[in-house]
Amino acid sequence: MMRKPSLNRHVRSTVSCADVITIAARDVVAMSGGPFWNVLKGRKDGRVSIAAETINFPAPTFNDSQLIQSFIKRGLGIKDLVTLSGGHTLGFSHCSSFQARLHNFSSVHDIDPSMNSEFAETLRKKCPKPNKDRNAGQFLDSTASTFDNNYYKQLLA
Repeated sequence: MMRKPSLNRHVRSTVSCADVITIAARDVVAMSGGPFWNVLKGRKDGRVSIAAETINFPAPTFNDSQLIQSFIKRGLGIKDLVTLSGGHTLGFSHCSSFQARLHNFSSVHDIDPSMNSEFAETLRKKCPKPNKDRNAGQFLDSTASTFDNNYYKQLLA
């Protein structure tokens, strides 16, 4: 995988990193069975990238009400939330994103009671406490390399 400083050295005068990332995302979707679309080029890269600014992104532990409020604060609506969530049809989630729901969730429940119990047990096996494997986690749906609507189907199950 090419890192941004290396990418900048190779393409900075030709195309922006923002365009390269957008084209790569489009190609991954198309290669996984999703649609192909023309990507308009000409995006400008930001002058600085500050990791601390990502702290305001919605947390993976947010429930639906918290997600909606987070999107509304950014001038986005429920349709935007549903659309962007669909991107999870391709992907992987590290244990650190959901481990708090699997161990010592509350003084009453060890596992978050809103989770499907079988699924929670599967996750607990992949993400034991303490978890020393930083790469451990779970694909976000059972067809994680295929662009489809299975992510939504599993949310509704």
